[in-house]
Amino acid sequence: SSGINAEYGVASDSSIFVYDTRSLGEVYEVYKGKHEEEINQLAPDEKGQYLLSCDDNGEVMCFDVKKRGEVVSRYTVHDNICATVQWVPSRTAEVVSGGMDCKIHHRDLYRQKP
Repeated sequence: SSGINAEYGVASDSSIFVYDTRSLGEVYEVYKGKHEEEINQLAPDEKGQYLLSCDDNGEVMCFDVKKRGEVVSRYTVHDNICATVQWVPSRTAEVVSGGMDCKIHHRDLYRQKP
């Protein structure tokens, strides 16, 4: 595990804040400068190792929380705002995103392709 009980939050400057709930909500880590536009959703995986995010540019990112926010995958599949991103249940590396372009995309992060 990452050594913390993590909760995540987003600031208006597109930073992602990782809070340690065992330390009265103390900020454990801040991921800055990863997204260029506003972040619309965060989705941690079941084990708490990876964190998905999506933004107004249509970009989806996957961070390794255990490696202090290292970007392990980054791709743009939407023509404009990516409104939502989620892990596919029982499929550890599969992601689904939905955008304001009326498209839903499925991606396998292990294979790095749709």
